[in-house]
Amino acid sequence: MKGGVSEVLDSAVVVDDVTVRELAGSREMTAASTLWDAIWFRADAGHEVDPALMVALSHAGGYLAAAYAGEDMIGAALGFWGVPAGGTLHSHITGVLPGHVGRGVGSALKQHQRAWVLARGGSAITWTYDPLVSRNAYVNVRLGARPESYLPDLYGDLDDVLNRGDASDRLLVRWRLTEPAPPRSTVEAVELLIDVDGAPATGTARADLDPATPVTVAVPDDITTLRRVAPTTASRWRTEVRDVLQPLLADGWSITGFDRGTGYRVEPPRPEGGSPVNRTLS
Repeated sequence: MKGGVSEVLDSAVVVDDVTVRELAGSREMTAASTLWDAIWFRADAGHEVDPALMVALSHAGGYLAAAYAGEDMIGAALGFWGVPAGGTLHSHITGVLPGHVGRGVGSALKQHQRAWVLARGGSAITWTYDPLVSRNAYVNVRLGARPESYLPDLYGDLDDVLNRGDASDRLLVRWRLTEPAPPRSTVEAVELLIDVDGAPATGTARADLDPATPVTVAVPDDITTLRRVAPTTASRWRTEVRDVLQPLLADGWSITGFDRGTGYRVEPPRPEGGSPVNRTLS
């Protein structure tokens, strides 16, 4: 373990009146667990994460922290060390109460997590998120994290209100803490999947694309609301985005950006030597 741990524990990330600090003891673990249940509208028996397991993870060296507005807990995050051991923290769950979304609380939790990992000699953080949640996609890319692979129905059927009735597809994201994100090309992207009146539609068929040209893949503005008011359309989005992103990432393409209007920017594999392709479309 490298030096600097005490500085991480004794200082706090501040976003306006929000502070982030590590959790300690079963009472705080239970409060964080209850907060996650409220965020995911879990009304059934059991928790998103069992408080006793959280205590065990803390004693085993895992990451458990919460964001506070004054004395009120408004967000929380949990992570544990993954592969390579001691080098990568896997962030399993991060949540912010709906009334505080958009204030930078989630980013504050991630920055606290980053400092915590670096203080312990780690170099990366991974996590998964629903590729249809545009808000998360935007924040992840802005942080410098990059999706690496598409994992269909990773968790199976989920019974919380936000996810119930939909496949639990996830993008696995890696945030490399000690190196900058690779630059993206300046080539104009072609719209592969577009949003037409709130529904997915083909912009350009993949068979008609130049294999050296970046593409964009749209996602819905608000998949959570769409699941509730138009479940058939939400299901179409799931299928269409999966059918585009999964094979692209499997073929070595990279997600390098996200725009609320056009969605994901996905670039083809780089030529030998690592430089992105830069040329104009004919």
